[in-house]
Amino acid sequence: MVKFRKSLDSLAGKLIISISILMTVGSALFGYIFIRYERAAILKDLSYYAGFSANLVKGGLFYSMLTAQKQVVEQTINVLSTAEDVRDIKITDAEGKIIYASDKSHIGARIDIKEALSVAGSPLPVKGHGGQNELRLVTPILNERPCYTAPCHVHTEDKELLGILETSFSAAKVEAASRNSVMATLFFGALFVASLSVFLCIILYKFVSKPVALMEEGMKRISKGDFDHPIELDTKDEMGLLAKTFNEMSGDVKRYREYMEDWTK
Repeated sequence: MVKFRKSLDSLAGKLIISISILMTVGSALFGYIFIRYERAAILKDLSYYAGFSANLVKGGLFYSMLTAQKQVVEQTINVLSTAEDVRDIKITDAEGKIIYASDKSHIGARIDIKEALSVAGSPLPVKGHGGQNELRLVTPILNERPCYTAPCHVHTEDKELLGILETSFSAAKVEAASRNSVMATLFFGALFVASLSVFLCIILYKFVSKPVALMEEGMKRISKGDFDHPIELDTKDEMGLLAKTFNEMSGDVKRYREYMEDWTK
């Protein structure tokens, strides 16, 4: 009966462990790069959505602000702030004083207008109420032709900036998608490594462990003087060639032994 070495002591076991480690490291590196890329892509899509939504908010407020209908502006902000993912809407004047806000407690407060304009147009990750992650987008409200030619004549033509629109969006979807991506990558990565390891075990058993065990068994028989059991390994690879050479050597030793026994009679 052919006996096999313990898996950790065998050549096949060492190969399986080495290749599994390499596959695990490679899969982890690939997963890390893939997760970062996918998170960046999701964040880019959300940034586009935030910019698009901010323009919709600005467009929805345009006419009521143009005609200085304060009550309509407030109602429009209240309606727009109930949209999914919209967390906060603020409108300031040119000096940074908040004149409209979805959260009424912010009205009258001031923000640094220069600092706000320095990040205008680029969604900025911030911590919102309750420590939740949000994307904040600052959109300048410029003094366009319809503004300084409006019947109310509130703004003159030489005034370039009228204020800013600051809109905050929830980043929950990005975080959820990122978590799902991490879990899916870990699951399929582990499944890939496990499946490949099982397949590798089968291959190494057939082409390495079994032939080596047969060779070892044959050597033990010869050491005990048994030359009548050749190694049955009919393959054309290196193991088959080694088994063929070993059988030829065993036959030569057997003939030499028989010759010596006849000579000494």
